[in-house]
Amino acid sequence: MRIFVMFTLFLIFSASLLSPVSAKDLPEMAPGFTLEKAGGGVVTLEKYRGSAVIVNFWATWCKPCVEEMPALERIHRNRAGSGVSVIGVNYRQKAKRVERFIKENSITFPVALDSKGKTAKIYGVNALPHTVLVDKDGKVVKSREGPLTESTIDEWFQALKTCGDSPC
Repeated sequence: MRIFVMFTLFLIFSASLLSPVSAKDLPEMAPGFTLEKAGGGVVTLEKYRGSAVIVNFWATWCKPCVEEMPALERIHRNRAGSGVSVIGVNYRQKAKRVERFIKENSITFPVALDSKGKTAKIYGVNALPHTVLVDKDGKVVKSREGPLTESTIDEWFQALKTCGDSPC
């Protein structure tokens, strides 16, 4: 019976990884947050107003999260000067574990520590990874549970260019 319950929970979790979350299911404006930053300091979403921001909720134990990290890092490095920022929001892990992961994987974008999961809850995170695209005005324009590819993110940015003043 225990195996059946665990298998059922696994299937539910796996199915949720594939379901895109519509931006209409989230508040129009991205909820602000200020969280401790891995390695010291703080990360405040409002500081990034004026540029598009990819907010990625993740954990080191989440295989799809780990697999998409190189793509997020490349986006951070390649688009940093063009008004695009990446913020990682680690979900409920100890700072030392996250800092070790960042160092081992050469992650250079800021990683916030959502140690109690409150920010994830505000953003409606049900599964990891969960990524939200916030436009330069702080509006949520895209949201998705499950891993992203660079091509998906490129499509998101194309939508930003063609949507004018309204969310896509």
